Amino acid sequence: MNYQGSINAPSTATVVPFFVASAFSWLFSVLLIAVFGATLLETHYFNPITLGITHLVVLGFVTNVIFGALFQLLPVIFIRKIYSEVLGKIVFWFFLFGFLGIVIAFFIGISGLWLTLSGSLVNIAVILFIINAWKTIGDSKEKFYKLVNDNVAFAS
Repeated sequence: MNYQGSINAPSTATVVPFFVASAFSWLFSVLLIAVFGATLLETHYFNPITLGITHLVVLGFVTNVIFGALFQLLPVIFIRKIYSEVLGKIVFWFFLFGFLGIVIAFFIGISGLWLTLSGSLVNIAVILFIINAWKTIGDSKEKFYKLVNDNVAFAS
């Protein structure tokens, strides 16, 4: 078997921003928990600070790590360059402004158009990510069933 997936890896300009954003999201959420920790424990869980921190962790940290890892791993697994690195960068910026808009909206306590536009940016970013991933997998030299069969044979 000839695994040369690493030569298909995307540029760092496509992948690293997701991990940098996730690191800052984690750091900022930890600082917010340190500052507002007592308040968070004394109040109802459905308050603006808790909603903001929750979305900062889930969207800002977890989802950015998932996007960054998949942009890095899909080309390696399917032995093909990512369909569009430009689309990957667009996904990052749409997602960044979308999740930051959601977090700010929850902290400030605003809803309506601001929250709708921010959520729409996140949804557009996810759809663009799925399109990019789908096109990468669809154009792959390695077919999914071949990968599964090789792994099953290797494991047994």
